[in-house]
Amino acid sequence: MKIFVIGGTGRVGSQIVSNLKQVGHTVAGSFNRSTADSDVLVHLDLHDSVAINREKLRGYDVVYFAAGSAGGDLVQVDLYGSMKIMQAAKEAGVSRFIQISSAAIGSIFHDDWYRGPHGDYLDYNIIKYVSDEWLIHNSGLPYTILRPGVLMDESGSGKVTFDVHHRTYNAISNVALVAAKLLDYPRTINRVIAMGDGHLSVDDALAELPPVKSVHQAGN
Repeated sequence: MKIFVIGGTGRVGSQIVSNLKQVGHTVAGSFNRSTADSDVLVHLDLHDSVAINREKLRGYDVVYFAAGSAGGDLVQVDLYGSMKIMQAAKEAGVSRFIQISSAAIGSIFHDDWYRGPHGDYLDYNIIKYVSDEWLIHNSGLPYTILRPGVLMDESGSGKVTFDVHHRTYNAISNVALVAAKLLDYPRTINRVIAMGDGHLSVDDALAELPPVKSVHQAGN
């Protein structure tokens, strides 16, 4: 498949690009800095119009949205930027949209999920909640939303859980591995999947997902 990863130079996105290439997909990743240098990177600015980015996505089968402003431009990048990319993908004929979100979204009204040892993420989680809801209810795209917990720069075990009921921690490599393998499991289409590091291999965890019953499901 031809796959475009928005945020292809980020901590998660760069590993998604690598994982997808390793299994034979044709992959492009976006960057928004002129200094980027790679044969797989394509310049894409989330501030640009739907029309401009539609042409950059034309011909791709799947779009991953793994971009983020790190709190610097939440409305224009994390919210409006993602919504415009969804519309651009729809108009370009993309057949699936996979969004990297946050496990905290599933408990948006519980203080413990966004006020913790790593800071106050309320604004970020509100933005991601609205973006996820737009993807599910307004984009018209077949989707998967992957919601990891706290991202950790450490070696991943390759073991995960989708049975998430509290704040979770996730090696970035585990998140990227799950994200890449979503394409192999049709039951992940039109599904919201919360994840954390756990005890099952990624393939076993994905294989155990039951059929989707509702667009509101989160991991089961």
